[in-house]
Amino acid sequence: MSFTIKVDAKEVELALDKLDAKTNKRTIGKALAKGAKFLKPKVKAATPTGPGHFGYHLKNRVSAGAAKKNKPAAIVKYRSSREHFLISGTKGHSTKPKRSGKAVQAWSSGGVQHFSRGHQVTGAKADPIISRVANQYGDEAVDVAERELARSLGLDD
Repeated sequence: MSFTIKVDAKEVELALDKLDAKTNKRTIGKALAKGAKFLKPKVKAATPTGPGHFGYHLKNRVSAGAAKKNKPAAIVKYRSSREHFLISGTKGHSTKPKRSGKAVQAWSSGGVQHFSRGHQVTGAKADPIISRVANQYGDEAVDVAERELARSLGLDD
C-alpha cells in the first residue's frame, strides 16, 4: 500500500518552495520516515510467532525508514530472505528426489543422521501483514508524517 500526502496548507507550500530541491526532498523524506517508524511496532505486534509460522524468525527483523530509491519515500519491510513465504504464501508441493535412490533432506538429531526420501508439503496461507497494518493505521502514520513535516519547517504551534 502506498500513501500520497497532499499539502493543502498554503504556509507549508510556501515554506517548501523556499527550500532548494535537495533540502526539500530530504525534509519530506525525513517526515515520511517518521511515519514509517510509527508503523514498525504495529507490524512487529501483528507478526505471528511460534513453531510452524514463518513469522517466528521475522518478528525481530522488521525495519522502517527512508527508502533508498524513488525518494522522497519511506518503507516498512522485513529484513529477511523468507518474508515472501509469509506475505505471499506458498503452494503445496512434493519433496521427492529427482533421481530415484537419492536422499532429498538430511539432518542430525541426537547424534543420529536422518534422511527423507520425500514427502508432501501442504503450503502456507498468504498473510499480507504489512498491507493489513498499513490499512488499519495508515491515517495515523500520515498524521505523524504531517506533524513532523510541519515541525521541521517551523510551522508547528
